[in-house]
Amino acid sequence: MLGRVLVILTSSKTITLKNGNLLETGYDQFSFVEVVDTLVGEGFGIDIGTIGGHTPSQDPYCLNHLPHKDKDYYKSYMEADPQMLLPKDITKMSEEALQHYIAVFIPGGYSALEEFCSNPDMLKVMKHFHHYAKTIGIIGSASAALIHSELPWLFTDYRIACLNNEIESEYESHLLPGKLPFHVNYILEQLGARVTYSQPLETHVIEYKELLSAQNKYSAYDFAKQFALKIKYALKIPE
Repeated sequence: MLGRVLVILTSSKTITLKNGNLLETGYDQFSFVEVVDTLVGEGFGIDIGTIGGHTPSQDPYCLNHLPHKDKDYYKSYMEADPQMLLPKDITKMSEEALQHYIAVFIPGGYSALEEFCSNPDMLKVMKHFHHYAKTIGIIGSASAALIHSELPWLFTDYRIACLNNEIESEYESHLLPGKLPFHVNYILEQLGARVTYSQPLETHVIEYKELLSAQNKYSAYDFAKQFALKIKYALKIPE
């Protein structure tokens, strides 16, 4: 085994929209499986973690774009790992425990907006991987894990792939029962990031220093390949 990657999933089942409505959500299974499957195939070990050690909550809608047989594959992949029921508690992870990981990956899903944004446990994890320049992988709304109020902000002037306001507004108007609590890209820009965008269904992956970010789940396949290569490069493992 080449080393272990910490995968952080959300256990929140809902988020509160601006109008007070609850949106049923969770982590993005599509991004999760695409990336984890690639990492395991490349020889990396995987540890699943959540805040509080609670069972991860799956987004009930994120696989709707897939044919039925593909949905079954993704669901069976997740159900085969006992860590999905009993993940590690990142709240209890010490600096020494984090030293055992060579990278961290956080897939998308709107639940990250409430559970990961300005969370002290996420800040602890981000500080560790940022300080040691170990690879951080973020997809879609999971970029909320980069948001914190402590100064200086860890990711000032970083280039980060994210959905823009126009695309998020389209989702809110046609797919969601209200407006999101905030748009991640706006907060990241206010903090000092250089956010970049592409079309909704296009692959868009940005590498900047230790951070690899992708716009959304449609970038997951290319992200997974780049993520594995980036970790190997950081570890000086030849291809």
